[in-house]
Amino acid sequence: MDKKLKIAADKIKMPEDMKARIINACEAAEKKRPDTSDNDGYIDVVSSSERVNPGSHIIRTISTVAACAVLVGGLGAAGVFLHNQRSAHIPGAGMIDEPECKSLTFVDFSTFEYRFDAGDGKYGKYTAETYAKLSDFLNKFDWGAPVEKPEGRDIDADVEEPVYDIRWTRGNTPPVECDLHIANDGYVSYQESMMDFETGGQMPLTENSKWYKVDFDAFDRGVQAILAEETTESPFTDILNTAFGAFPFNNFGLYETTNEKIEKMIEIYNSQMWTECDCPDKFIDFDFTEPSRDYFTVLCGTGDNITYLMTTYDGYTCVYSEKLINEEADPEKSDKKYYNCNDTGFGEKLLEVYDYVGNDNVEEGAQDMADYNRIVDFFNSYDSGALVVWCDENGGWNKQDLDNDQFLTVKNYFSEHEVKDIVPNTFGRLEGKKWNDEFGFSQIQLYDSEKQEHTILYISKDSSLIAVKRSSNSAMEENVTLYSAEGLEALQFIRNFA
Repeated sequence: MDKKLKIAADKIKMPEDMKARIINACEAAEKKRPDTSDNDGYIDVVSSSERVNPGSHIIRTISTVAACAVLVGGLGAAGVFLHNQRSAHIPGAGMIDEPECKSLTFVDFSTFEYRFDAGDGKYGKYTAETYAKLSDFLNKFDWGAPVEKPEGRDIDADVEEPVYDIRWTRGNTPPVECDLHIANDGYVSYQESMMDFETGGQMPLTENSKWYKVDFDAFDRGVQAILAEETTESPFTDILNTAFGAFPFNNFGLYETTNEKIEKMIEIYNSQMWTECDCPDKFIDFDFTEPSRDYFTVLCGTGDNITYLMTTYDGYTCVYSEKLINEEADPEKSDKKYYNCNDTGFGEKLLEVYDYVGNDNVEEGAQDMADYNRIVDFFNSYDSGALVVWCDENGGWNKQDLDNDQFLTVKNYFSEHEVKDIVPNTFGRLEGKKWNDEFGFSQIQLYDSEKQEHTILYISKDSSLIAVKRSSNSAMEENVTLYSAEGLEALQFIRNFA
């Protein structure tokens, strides 16, 4: 490793064992232990990858992040593709010339295009192989003879899922929409409709409606057996296999990517059907020195190649790469590719990888007050020495010492109030999305110079909880205890700093 890179690498502040793995993965080099605290005694450490074999570009990437942003484990942080498919299997796509829709013999399902929706979030976007199997099953299934419409029942059965829908279009002057609905009580409705040119809506063709009663369990078993064989792979699997860091909808922490996390991300991306889209307005260029809360960004690659996989909360993804040419030249960027999975809540699924929710094995009514008592002891030992840390609108962390009145306000709270029970952590990783929704972006930090103990206090926005983050030997550990409490309105002034 040349001297310049060696110096850059040694600027990375992170646990020594993690740093050693990264540097050893690049080149054999002498290692120095980083300074993990600043001059005023408050923690300032970062963490990064233990996944792949990044080269000099990755070293510079991580070094730059360490120099320009407070990463995970810093100021109070938590330890701060697409198979070919039948594109016509969407509503209205299959314009078929007059199939017979007069009875449930319909037509041969293998001869026209339809959308089969199993209510699994894929919106009928299955592979051609799956549709071939479904067509064969539908053609052979025993639909029985028509029955009378159940009294008071609409087209859509008033029952809970699972239900199935099969839709297709026939004719074109105007087209007739055909809808076959299979409810979980065995009732099947077949309805046709066409556009009403006067109203612009759909006009039911009631004379062609049919009702049937089938063995739903047999139908469900057959369909699920077919769908269980459906295998999809997102366009991102190979990219994710080289992941070495992630910004999971945050602008303050580069999180590590273990094999377990990579496998989980691949599973989540593969759970959707991705189609390319023309949606550059959903993204701006990503700068790892100024990460954005708007994206779940995964950094991937080896050597001097880095690939950015950026995903919005509502299911849009952008992929592009950078290649380092030499030390002085700007990296060479590839064209961007954009995808969409039509899942507006996709970001919530991705957060399961990092912003996990656990109960910390806390039993209801637990009364271990050790962490809380440490805070009381601190205020009994000092007349000043606390500060507020907050995240500003640009994503930068700031800190300011409490003045005498503010310090006294906090001190008086802990001398005059007793906490109640310890409560489970249902808010996920510290300073992750779920956590911030509950506790915001402000915190109080205490440093006991005599005991060399560092403690961080979070106050819930609804003034019902105190979270205590205690000192840890590892930046990735989250030794946090949550207490129910009263009177926390007195400490909400910490929001004013932000």
